[in-house]
Amino acid sequence: LAKKVLQKVNQRYHTLELDCDGVYKPMLLLKKKKYAAKMVEKAADGTLTETLERKGLDQVRRDWCLQSKQSGNYILDQILSGEDPEAVILKIHAHLAQLGKDMREGKMELEKFVITKGLTKHPSDYPDGRSLPHVFVAQSMLKASRAVNMGDHIPYVITAPIPPPASEVKPEEDSKLPKVAPKALTWVERARHPDEIRRSEGLLIPDYEWYITHQILPPVTRLCEPMEGTSQQALATQLGLDANQYSKGPAKGVQTHAPPKKKKYAAKMVEKAADGTLTETLERKGLDQVRRDWCLQSKQSGNYILDQILSGEDPEAVIVKIHAHLKQLGTDMRGGKMELEQFVITKGLTKHPSDYPDGRSLPHVFVAQSMLKASRAVNMGDHIPYVITAPIPPPASEVKPEEDSKLPKVAPKALTWVERARHPDEIRRSEGLLIPDYEWYITHQILPPVTRLCEPMEGTSQQALATQLGLDANQYSKGPANNGQPKELQDEELVNYQPVHTLPDEERFESVQKLELKCRSCHVTSSFPGVFHCTSTPLNTLQLTSGLSCTNPTCPSPNLWGYPSPTELQSRISNRLCLSIRKSVGQYYSQTTVCDDVTCGLRTRQCSVLGSLCLERGCHGRLVPEYSERELHTQICYWESLFDEEHAV
Repeated sequence: LAKKVLQKVNQRYHTLELDCDGVYKPMLLLKKKKYAAKMVEKAADGTLTETLERKGLDQVRRDWCLQSKQSGNYILDQILSGEDPEAVILKIHAHLAQLGKDMREGKMELEKFVITKGLTKHPSDYPDGRSLPHVFVAQSMLKASRAVNMGDHIPYVITAPIPPPASEVKPEEDSKLPKVAPKALTWVERARHPDEIRRSEGLLIPDYEWYITHQILPPVTRLCEPMEGTSQQALATQLGLDANQYSKGPAKGVQTHAPPKKKKYAAKMVEKAADGTLTETLERKGLDQVRRDWCLQSKQSGNYILDQILSGEDPEAVIVKIHAHLKQLGTDMRGGKMELEQFVITKGLTKHPSDYPDGRSLPHVFVAQSMLKASRAVNMGDHIPYVITAPIPPPASEVKPEEDSKLPKVAPKALTWVERARHPDEIRRSEGLLIPDYEWYITHQILPPVTRLCEPMEGTSQQALATQLGLDANQYSKGPANNGQPKELQDEELVNYQPVHTLPDEERFESVQKLELKCRSCHVTSSFPGVFHCTSTPLNTLQLTSGLSCTNPTCPSPNLWGYPSPTELQSRISNRLCLSIRKSVGQYYSQTTVCDDVTCGLRTRQCSVLGSLCLERGCHGRLVPEYSERELHTQICYWESLFDEEHAV
């Protein structure tokens, strides 16, 4: 069957050649490039053989001990056995219960606990060996005059804590206080070479609880995650761990909407009271509305949009209400109809303001340092309120002329948005001179959280939301903000995945730069449809039409786009095509990058020494290409389709 599929696909698509990598039955697909499956192969004598293939799983990596890999392989064999799921879960639970018992009783060989990891550089070149166990062991080997070099794979075992002897427990100066034991070693400092453990004559043993918690439970949980009838809490119980520290699976209560991202969701929790009545409460986790670094108006707008999304109304009606709310909000903010408290942002100090190396990169630190200069008490842990104020034009007396009187006067350098942060009390005392920067708040405090909330909804986009707020829509994306990067497919999307080249031209080339021609007859600029294109007839049928005619239906002379000869039309098309190609290729090779954080908006051609991190101080976004190779490739495919007769037909 696989060979027949390959033959038909390769016959139909000449530019694409597929090859059969293998036939799998069954298959456990956890994530993209993370799966386990039984590969079915046909021998020369016609018999079928099955071999287990694993890709990207914990069982094929070095940083898991042998017992972890063996348990994972056993569970994989059970999952792929084809037995009844309930019987499989019972076997897995029984295996884990016996495993936890055997480990705690010390019935396993030392080799089952050995973890191996390679050195990417010489042990002495690591700045802190106490953060990586294999480096800590390698440095101990160097102290023992054992040869260790870059690239060596260091074996180690995490040992159990050893209680200090009574002689090392020193009393405090005050004899009434109890004796204080020395500081316990971290789990990294308890890493030992297997040879050292063998020489200890039973003094050093593996830390069984650490291995069960960190080496057995995590990979087992990931393998069993797709299975119904078990959970991390149930697996932890079988291993003899405290089940209350682990998740039962689905969150408690009944949620009316599934969370769009891990640990980021809003839902109405349905709870049953003692009298049997059902009550609904809004629960929010990880959203912008529960954080301090958003102003009150941003949180109120977010809550309103959440109420509309979770209301259960028709999606189109919800979008209309959201757009109307944002339009009115933008008008009210620019009209100064809101109280100052709506713009106050609060953030805490993690240390004393004078200990920050640069206060001009964080607005709350800048305000705190200004408060210190005004002899106001500010300490570590205080929550500093601030408002970003609008720029104040300098008076004419501060605008100094250049030495050359022929040159225009030069104004002093404008303040950054951080330097325009002020305490609310200072704004009240200014008697109207200082006002909030409404454009900054709309751009950085209203649009970003609203965009994230509306991202899963069809029928709106960041560009549409920006338009309702009165912003320049051309600076924002028409759809989900991915900055030209290929969208990462989720697991459920892999089932119905459709390759891009199989999409209709209207969808595939929706965002490309169209090749436009101006008709000499009607003087209307239209997109060139290609050598052939389909038009609808009065009978609602499709008709193949030549693209060498103007597409304007009211054109008096549409033939050859109003040009006297085909040669002139060809020259015009060739000229427009060359200019478009140069523009797109030049845009790609300009290597302009933009920050993927909508609150930053940095656009630059500079490169960071830290890779793709944003160059704007205080921003945690990443720089992505403004015009990616994916977009350029799609643009080239569009141009090619215009002159491909077979494609048009």
